[in-house]
Amino acid sequence: YVNLIQYDRLEFGDITAGNYGENITPIVFSVSPACPDQHTAILILTAEASGNNWTINIPVIIRNGNLAMQSYTFVGITGNIITPGVSCPFTFSLKNTGISTLQNVYGNLQSLSNYIVVQDAEGYFGNITPNSTVTNSSNSFTIFARGSSINGMVIPLLLTLSNANGYTQTLHLSITIGTTTVHDPLGQDAYGYFIYDQTDIAYSLCPTYQWIPIAPAEGGNGTLLSLTDPGNASDEGDATNAVAIQTVNLPFPFTYYGRQYTQASISSNGFIAFGATQDADWRNWRLPGAGGPNPMIAAFWDDLQLGTGSGVYTYYNSTNHYFVVEWYNVISGFDNTTNETLQAILYNPVYYPTITNDGQIKLQYKVFNNIDQGSGDTFPHGNYCTIGIKDHYGTDGLEYTFNNSYPTAASPLSNEKALFISTPEIISDTPHLNIAGTTILDPNANNHLEPGETAQLQVLLINNGFSAAENVTAVLRCSDSFVTINNNTANYGNIAGDSQALPQNNFNLSVSPSCPGGHTINFTLALSGSGLNWNYSFSLEVYVPILEFGTYTVLDSNGDYDGILDPGETANLSVQLLNTGEVASPAGTVAITTSDEEINIITGTAQFASIAGNGTATLVFTL
Repeated sequence: YVNLIQYDRLEFGDITAGNYGENITPIVFSVSPACPDQHTAILILTAEASGNNWTINIPVIIRNGNLAMQSYTFVGITGNIITPGVSCPFTFSLKNTGISTLQNVYGNLQSLSNYIVVQDAEGYFGNITPNSTVTNSSNSFTIFARGSSINGMVIPLLLTLSNANGYTQTLHLSITIGTTTVHDPLGQDAYGYFIYDQTDIAYSLCPTYQWIPIAPAEGGNGTLLSLTDPGNASDEGDATNAVAIQTVNLPFPFTYYGRQYTQASISSNGFIAFGATQDADWRNWRLPGAGGPNPMIAAFWDDLQLGTGSGVYTYYNSTNHYFVVEWYNVISGFDNTTNETLQAILYNPVYYPTITNDGQIKLQYKVFNNIDQGSGDTFPHGNYCTIGIKDHYGTDGLEYTFNNSYPTAASPLSNEKALFISTPEIISDTPHLNIAGTTILDPNANNHLEPGETAQLQVLLINNGFSAAENVTAVLRCSDSFVTINNNTANYGNIAGDSQALPQNNFNLSVSPSCPGGHTINFTLALSGSGLNWNYSFSLEVYVPILEFGTYTVLDSNGDYDGILDPGETANLSVQLLNTGEVASPAGTVAITTSDEEINIITGTAQFASIAGNGTATLVFTL
């Protein structure tokens, strides 16, 4: 940044001991306009006197204009939060914290992720005087958040500032897409991982519970690990002679938080630690954190025991390229009785690619009993279980649940649930179709399937690829005995890249009147378009009203008004009838009876109209 103009020989004359001297002839140099503010240039002076030589370094601090980010604005967007599928003007407010005016400043905006597209990359800020703040409102940028982006995703951007005088400066920033709800994945963490659950149906990585039985007792061919963890009869924790962790060779290199591993250490206490370790820590901690080994997949980290019929098994599917670890019929150390059965599935990154080349992970819970209550150093140690991930330093990760607490994006777990852990998918240059959502169009318009109901099923599709999907068709299949599919084909026409589309015609299905409430119907959807094919699974629940009695009140207005049925008193009995289900109940009649000879029921029946889902009705009887 510095060009010396006059510098060949400087004369100082005599400098007496203990005094200073100034050069008689000046040093003349120029500074490039591109020199950053607060840059230090070093002038090297070689001094000669009385036959001696000295080298002296002279620091020169150069001041210029310097721009600092004050704020950014998504113009016209409520709450200043950009959401998937939205395009908008984008402005920055910059403050000149330097001492020089920066003239005719232009900006160039660049996205470091394919999930944000910069549609207009050039902006103009004009002249920016020292200590002033300028916004490029008259010449803004334009950005677009792809429909395939994820709420909670953090996107890095680069803003390069320059002018014709040679000034240049690069500002780094990140923006967050959307706000998360229970229907969004948990994350991302600093590295880029998300955890998806079965309520995240609008996302292509939403998991479906599909148990892979590998324990011999289930008819599987899994390999039993040599673990002995009988627990501690008088307290929680592993016995002193327990072998609660074993290191195994992985059937393929697995990349996790950017590091590749060929071994994994599997603990009977419900976790996998990559690499070799003997740390089988039975006491679960927060994630990320210092407790337990690093790095870790906490599938169900808790004090677990191996009893009769228990086992930890592994299995490699060489055809579909995944490795399964199953904790079969393991026992909670909290009560030495309650069983858990769960599994972790590691997918070969070569066959299941991600943007970061990290491997994908699926956790499945066949039997889920999160019962380890209490917290502290004394029994019970509690904190329930820990589920989540952390990196090789123990400082980055995601905690899906700890101490039976779930963050906003995490749906509570139970039997036959699944989680999927991944960094973002690669955005395809070719069409890539997925399910974006489902809607039930039923006669009573409550968007719920009910026994005996015939309804239309509308499936919203999203094309996450860059190219259009042409002549898209979808075929719906279901093998459930309670369901009849009346129309199994839907046509979508063409779906542009990074766009969504509703069908030109809906599916139609009927639910048997004998279908029980709470029943889960599993569907598969085969999609085709532009000569490509995709297959997905999803599930819908069948809802019924659930009637329960709530509180009751004795209305003894003809007695002593004390709300108590006294001998010789005639009173009304008011009873709340609750519908705790999601769908409305039909109208009906309730009858009250008693075997007590001292009670005479005067009015023993009460009628009620249809009760809305989660609604109430009041029944009145006379005694």
